[in-house]
Amino acid sequence: MTGNCETITVLLRASLRDQILTAATAAEPDEACGLLLGIRETASARIESVVGLPNRTEQNPQMHYQIDPLDFLRLDREAQLRGLEVIGVWHSHPDGSATPSATDRALAWPDWCYLIAGRDDNGKHDLRAWRFRNDRTTEDRVTEWLP
Repeated sequence: MTGNCETITVLLRASLRDQILTAATAAEPDEACGLLLGIRETASARIESVVGLPNRTEQNPQMHYQIDPLDFLRLDREAQLRGLEVIGVWHSHPDGSATPSATDRALAWPDWCYLIAGRDDNGKHDLRAWRFRNDRTTEDRVTEWLP
């Protein structure tokens, strides 16, 4: 992904989008979370696989998520064997919008893709992509990818 935080395109198959939204709904009222495996390019991030993981937070799971570092290491190795890499994280905001919270911004890794599943003003599921770098927040375009 680009380092200057210009908007990029996040390519996501409809089946992977549905997988995230289904996991988010199933975890309610807690936040759901997982990793995004794919390929980074200059102007895009192509998500090849979405992996749901247990929310390991010990504090308010309705408002926070935490991914086990051992799960991250295992999936990073698996991704490399498939010619992919961990390019980001997905998580849900069960009762909120798909916009990053202050905690999301504070804990974000620079230039990673963060997909947030939330609800729009009408209560309908919404999925939006974000990146963070040097105190800048950039919303990226999520586009359906047809392989």
